[in-house]
Amino acid sequence: MRSANLLNVFAFKYVFGEDCKEANDALKSLLTVFLERKVVNAHVTNVGVDPILEVFLEFEDNTKMKLAILIDQNKVKLHRLSEYYLMRLFGLQKEYDLNPCQVIAFYDGKESEFEIDLQFRNDDGVLLLPDGMLKISVYSTQNLDKSYDQMNDKEKMVYYFLNCRDNGKTKMIENDEVIQMLEKRVETISDDYWTKWIEDFRIQQENELKLEFEEAHKRLKEANKRLGEAQKRLEEANKQVQEANKRADESDKLVDKMNQEMTLMIQTMLSNGMSVSQIAKCVSKSEEEIMKWIS
Repeated sequence: MRSANLLNVFAFKYVFGEDCKEANDALKSLLTVFLERKVVNAHVTNVGVDPILEVFLEFEDNTKMKLAILIDQNKVKLHRLSEYYLMRLFGLQKEYDLNPCQVIAFYDGKESEFEIDLQFRNDDGVLLLPDGMLKISVYSTQNLDKSYDQMNDKEKMVYYFLNCRDNGKTKMIENDEVIQMLEKRVETISDDYWTKWIEDFRIQQENELKLEFEEAHKRLKEANKRLGEAQKRLEEANKQVQEANKRADESDKLVDKMNQEMTLMIQTMLSNGMSVSQIAKCVSKSEEEIMKWIS
């Protein structure tokens, strides 16, 4: 009852990353195909539930490489995650023993195969690392609309990953030596293990969704709190504006009252026969100001 293909992140990690000879032989075989170099040693460096498979490789020519394999990512996530894992792999090395680092990624787009070389240059345009030191190789899980005989070796591998539980689709590839190496590994896995991996994947997805929901709820709660604080500050500001308007109104009324009293006093002085100059001296105002009051 194998109900999920090998491009399920947990299934891939368990099938090729488990600490057993069958898994390691299968891993070396598939990486020899994708890297087009004979892999003689493959050591998985991250065990546990992390679905990303990280491997330290040694080749037939004694060169070495650090590799990460990303499963079933869309193109938007692909660049971000690939660059993150490249820098993670590179950053964990010692300066005196730097090896090339590569990411192999399987994505759900139509472009069948492409590579990205990350390059770091100084202000003068000189490469800080040798060319090809950091590379991302990307393979489509969708662009397989051709007969098996027309597929290249890498496409055949992806086809097997997707269909290894369908006897009708895998019958045609029973003579493929590399894929038979993978099939030997797949056949060692019981239905109970397949079920467990799918359940692990389901639980991980649920936990991720739960964490995302909790984070979203937390952000909403914080936003509501900030909104409440902002509304409180706005209410305080409105209250202060109202108090200031009230004091301004009272001040205007007081000024009007004082002007009325001054006008009445000046008119009384004029009616008693005082001249404008005398009134100006009496109230400490200029004659021009007195004329404005009585005009």
